[in-house]
Amino acid sequence: MPIDFDLGVLDLDAERAPTGTVRTLLSEEGEDYGAAWSPDGQWLAFHSHLEQSDDIWIVPVGGSERPTRLTHFGPGADTGEPDWSPDGRTLAFSSHGPPLEGNPGSVYSVAVDPATGFAVADPVRVPLHGFRGYAMGARFSPNGERLAFYGRSFEDGRVTVYTVPAAGGTPTAVVSFANGEPYSAPEWSADGASLFYSRNDGFGPFQVWRVDIPTGATEQVTTGVLGALQPSVSPDGRTLAVTMREAAIEVVALATGSTVAEDGGGGPAPPCDG
Repeated sequence: MPIDFDLGVLDLDAERAPTGTVRTLLSEEGEDYGAAWSPDGQWLAFHSHLEQSDDIWIVPVGGSERPTRLTHFGPGADTGEPDWSPDGRTLAFSSHGPPLEGNPGSVYSVAVDPATGFAVADPVRVPLHGFRGYAMGARFSPNGERLAFYGRSFEDGRVTVYTVPAAGGTPTAVVSFANGEPYSAPEWSADGASLFYSRNDGFGPFQVWRVDIPTGATEQVTTGVLGALQPSVSPDGRTLAVTMREAAIEVVALATGSTVAEDGGGGPAPPCDG
C-alpha cells in the first residue's frame, strides 16, 4: 500500500488564526504521521518509515535538525502512534512483530531526555499480567498514572478497552465489544473519569463512544453516515476532534457474473504498515 505522508507545522496567532503556510519538518517517502507534541512544545514524536524503519522518531519543532530514531523494531514491524506522559519524559506506544511469536502485540514505553530528544534507554515492554491478546494503542491518563489501550482477544476477536498502571500490572477491562478494527487508541477525558473510543460492532460506519470508567456506562457521541475515528480531546476537555471517514459502498462483479455489494465502513485500517 504505497502511501507518502509528510510532517509539518502551522503557526497560529493569539486568536488561533493561521499566520502563514505549513512549514515542512520532514519530507521523505513513506509514512510520517501521528505527530504528538511534547508537553513543553519543543518536540514532535511520530511514527515513521524513515530509513526503512517502522518506528518512533522525534524531531525538534523550531530547528532544521534531522529526526532522531527512538526505537529500532525495523521493517516488518507494525508500530503505532506515540503518546507523551504529562511530564514529557516518557513516550508510550504499541508495536507488534517481528518476530510475531516474541511480540504478538504489546504496549511499550521509552524514556526520553526532554533537553536533547534522545532516548535515555531502550524501549521496555509494559507488563500486562494475565492479558492474552493483541494490544493496540497506548495513551497516558491526564495524571500520568495509567495507560489506556485496546486489546483484541486471540480467541474470538472481541475488542476490549483496558487501563493499566503506567509501570505495568494487571489490566482492568472497562468495556468490551465486537469490532472490525478499533483504530488509533482510546482517548482519556480531561478529568480522567472516562474514555472515548471508536467502534462499529463489526458493520457500518465507525462512531465515537464514551465510557464512564467507574460504572462502565456507555453513550454514543457521534452519529451519521460518515464514520468518526481517532477521537482527540482538547486540553480544556470541552471539544472533541475526530477523523471523518466516508463509508463507501462498492458493487463488485464476480467471476460467475453475479454481483455483491460491499460496505467499506469496516475496511482496512488507516495507514500503518502491515
